[in-house]
Amino acid sequence: DDWCNLVGSDGTVVLANAARSREWYAPPVNAVFRAIVVLSTPPTAQLRYETDPHIRLDEKIDAAHARLRERAVAVADETHLFGVVRLAGGRLE
Repeated sequence: DDWCNLVGSDGTVVLANAARSREWYAPPVNAVFRAIVVLSTPPTAQLRYETDPHIRLDEKIDAAHARLRERAVAVADETHLFGVVRLAGGRLE
């Protein structure tokens, strides 16, 4: 919402992020993605989290994409790099 508010009416918002893959070959790709997220999540020495960092990241990303779809028209969604990189953009109403 903050990004959409900053851009204003008739503006365009594009989200570019990394997330777990939803492709058929996802298990090994997601294992690497999870390791990267865990290793880059402070504190990196912590091996157990209340909620897995990659799950929290996915929830935030999904919420941002859902809100963009609610606030924008002509939303385009694409995935790249084994389904891990997601791009979504839309023109605001």
